[in-house]
Amino acid sequence: MFASTTLSSHGRLAAPPRERVVRWPSPTGPRGGKRGALMTAGSARKSRSEHEAFRRLFSSLRGSVSYRALAERTNYDHSHLAKVERGERAPTRDLAEQLDRALGTRGELAAIFHRRPAQLPASAAFFVGRRAEFERIDEAVARANGDSCPILIALCGSPGVGKTSIALHWSREVAGQYPDGVLFADLRGYAGTAAALPSTVLKEFLLALGIAAGSIPEDENARASLYRSIVAGRRLLIVLDNAKDSAHVRPLLPGASDCVVLLTSRRRLSGLVIREGAVIVPVQPMDSADAGAIIGRIVGEDRVAAERQWANELVIRCSHLPLALRVAAERVARNDHRTLADLVLDLESAGDRLDFLSATEDDSTAVRVVFSWSYDYLAADTARMFRLLALHPGPDCGVAAAAALAGWSVTRTRHHLDLLISMHLLERTPRDRYQFHELTRAYALERAHVDERETDRRAAQRRLLLWCLAMASAANQAMAPYRRRSPLAASRERLVAVESRAGAASWCDEELAALTAIVRTAADWGFPEFAYQLPIAMWDHYCRRGASPTWLEMNEVGRVQARDLGDDAGHACMLHNLGHGWLDLRRFERAREYFDAALAIRCRIGDRAGQAWSLLGLGTVAAELGQHVAAPRLLAEAVEIFADLGDRWAGAVAIAHQAELGRRLGHADEARSQLEHVRSVLHEVGDHLGESYVLDMLGRPVVECQHAATARCDDDGRSAALHVLSRMSRQDEEHSEVLTRTDIVVRRTA
Repeated sequence: MFASTTLSSHGRLAAPPRERVVRWPSPTGPRGGKRGALMTAGSARKSRSEHEAFRRLFSSLRGSVSYRALAERTNYDHSHLAKVERGERAPTRDLAEQLDRALGTRGELAAIFHRRPAQLPASAAFFVGRRAEFERIDEAVARANGDSCPILIALCGSPGVGKTSIALHWSREVAGQYPDGVLFADLRGYAGTAAALPSTVLKEFLLALGIAAGSIPEDENARASLYRSIVAGRRLLIVLDNAKDSAHVRPLLPGASDCVVLLTSRRRLSGLVIREGAVIVPVQPMDSADAGAIIGRIVGEDRVAAERQWANELVIRCSHLPLALRVAAERVARNDHRTLADLVLDLESAGDRLDFLSATEDDSTAVRVVFSWSYDYLAADTARMFRLLALHPGPDCGVAAAAALAGWSVTRTRHHLDLLISMHLLERTPRDRYQFHELTRAYALERAHVDERETDRRAAQRRLLLWCLAMASAANQAMAPYRRRSPLAASRERLVAVESRAGAASWCDEELAALTAIVRTAADWGFPEFAYQLPIAMWDHYCRRGASPTWLEMNEVGRVQARDLGDDAGHACMLHNLGHGWLDLRRFERAREYFDAALAIRCRIGDRAGQAWSLLGLGTVAAELGQHVAAPRLLAEAVEIFADLGDRWAGAVAIAHQAELGRRLGHADEARSQLEHVRSVLHEVGDHLGESYVLDMLGRPVVECQHAATARCDDDGRSAALHVLSRMSRQDEEHSEVLTRTDIVVRRTA
């Protein structure tokens, strides 16, 4: 049941798995029987759907495990467990947590008791009409009630037609009918930037549903399976906005029949209709009455009544698209001297300026003209901010990154961003970041290429790259100040202060999507060196978060650019990083290929520190593959080089790998001595995270002995565990952590 601790090279020690089962010696435990029944009284206030979700999931996870077996592993008696599963007793969070440990799950049962997610973002102002679409959605929900599969409804239509607004307004009206909450994700299928990965969305959903980050698997299929287990028996509304195609959303679909999934997409999503029985609700441009009502809401009913004919003509010129209507009407509302007639005449003569997907060619003409009006109204500096912000390739942008693009202070930048928001040319996200509507971004990027000189565009792009590199370096330095690192390009751009390790980690998490997009784009901009310098700078963030498709992609892009530029040191770093990514994913042969390639380059260029890290990676791979002749030799070489270089922290990491291998080979006393040395060094240099991992490694014999004792379930087994622990602790008076762990074992098994 208990796997050995996984140790990565290049400065990361992976935490050992926690014990999953703690079994009481008696069937009932200290809180079984009548007291166990009394404890359920306080849970009677839980919602009926919550209890039903627990009952279904418990039954599914239990499988063939008997109630008596579970009673031995928890502090609840078997009859109480049976009544909970039959729905005769209410479950509690304590019961859920104990059953999760006993069944070896990832916290599925405990997640049922977490807070109700409510993720709907703010919707567009001046919403009117759309009752026909609302009624079709209501009919689809009513018709599907009682089916064994989830209800899938897809709003499909052209860009700017109002799909998202309809989805959000309908969802807000019915949110109270979904007692287990509302989930929302913008899939960015047609956003001009990389679409959201289903794996990433699944992680966000699982976090919102109460699953701890450390319990979320890396594999997308495993995440999807866990997600379906969590939502089983729950009544949730799930809104998936801007889907690219059917395959984009399938991993995000629940298996629960009590859930409703509302999708939006430009495509019809026929695959979901055929396989999953989705109901398509076409979203057409607004009818004349509702479109006119939008204009009246913004410019005033009196002005519309005075120019009814021109208002009707404006609706036609804007192709009945709510986005175009809102922007056009806002233009008139800001100028009392401008009439609707002036607006229509300008629109008619302006020509075709913005080519975008829409129902007809007239749609693209009208929207491009509407955007140009708003753009022409902007002051020079605000217009420049509008143009330059479109150069940022990420899904959104923080104010500091925008300031780097413009070369301004954060205060000045925020002022112009707020002006763009007030003109409906930019949106602020809940995380205080900024993003374009996809059509607005297309227009802003067009203006950047028309109105900005190439030298100015390149200067802005370089400022952004330097800012990202300097911030990534500063944040990762804050997370691991004890690590020796190569000098990176300096930036004169204004930096956000990184005052703590937590703040540094938060910055990296927040900017990761943007940094990934920038790595992809750097070579196209003419700055290929940043494609590998940024992943190098982000190493310590990876050490805390582990491998992901995003990490592998970043380093593969960087590898190609470093190779093509002939930068051997950078190429070796990318190969090494890729080796670690595949090592984390337990693809050992592939990891070895990358480590071997990195080592060859580093030997050729005389990079001694790099050689040591690559040897450490190869030693870790050899240990995982059971090559117990090669592994000690490789690890010893790494330790020797680090000692020659005087890098105590890196040497301690390498020795920890030696200790882990020694423990596997049965050299427990030597491994323990090595780990005590490692712990001392890590404590001295301030690597508290690494130190905590080493303490877990020192405590592993406790877990192993505990497992042996609980498997035998008798006093002799517990005595054997205590004997080993006491013998270990007597070797050194300083082993208080081991004694503490011994006490925990005694209390849990007594």
